[in-house]
Amino acid sequence: MQQGYLAVVLDRQSHLELKKLAKHEKVHCHHANLQFGVRDVDVADHIGRVVEMKSRWLYQDNDAAALTIQFMDPEVTGLCRDRFAHITLSCAEGVKPSYSNKMIEESSGGDYQSLGDIPLLGEIEFIAFDPQPEEYRLAANKEKPVERKVD
Repeated sequence: MQQGYLAVVLDRQSHLELKKLAKHEKVHCHHANLQFGVRDVDVADHIGRVVEMKSRWLYQDNDAAALTIQFMDPEVTGLCRDRFAHITLSCAEGVKPSYSNKMIEESSGGDYQSLGDIPLLGEIEFIAFDPQPEEYRLAANKEKPVERKVD
């Protein structure tokens, strides 16, 4: 059993189409998050499902660019836990992709624009969080120093 997140991972054509809209150093255009912090066994029934989407609004500021989307299947819409389903397109150096949620949430009238309905395609995947060895987790929490073993 693993912890991770459920996402609609874009196909290559959709990724390349959205990559043209990226305005910042760190380009993402990879996926639309559905559920964060879930166990693989709890979402296994959804994995592998092909999902059709279309673009809604492009949001951008000096820190990030994101595209809100509409899932064409209401059941997939029901899986999404974000207030606004979106794909992070790009971020400035030092900005995390999760900033897109805040940017969209706080956006005012002039901060977004319509691009028409760009058709997008993806597949639902479970993406596991990277497990860290216990010694590194403990060191990060400063519970004990890491002792490197030399073979």
